[in-house]
Amino acid sequence: MLVVAHKLIFLLASATAAAQFDIGQSSAAVVLIGAIQGFAVVALVSALAHTSGGHINPAVTLGLYVMRKLPIGRALMYIVAQCCGGLIGAGLFAASLPRSQWRGLGSTVPAPFMSSWH
Repeated sequence: MLVVAHKLIFLLASATAAAQFDIGQSSAAVVLIGAIQGFAVVALVSALAHTSGGHINPAVTLGLYVMRKLPIGRALMYIVAQCCGGLIGAGLFAASLPRSQWRGLGSTVPAPFMSSWH
């Protein structure tokens, strides 16, 4: 449950930080968003190091299982908790926005000021 709570906090903090900036205004906003997410990852890894070894990504958990550093039961439990935390965080973030802003939410598309290289 601790993994789910921390993943939820990470997603909400990152998404809220990113939503505060209009990327078209300044390229410094992009750096600031990356810095905020980096600090959030450092805080999460530090908080979870004693519980799960500090890995907050299902791919890392899978890698540790493949390297035989985690038993299958624990790896599956971590992966389920990490994915559930991500889904719950994304759902709460979407619920915090008006429905009119849901279009393209979570999609990776170029910013309006970038060319399409045609």
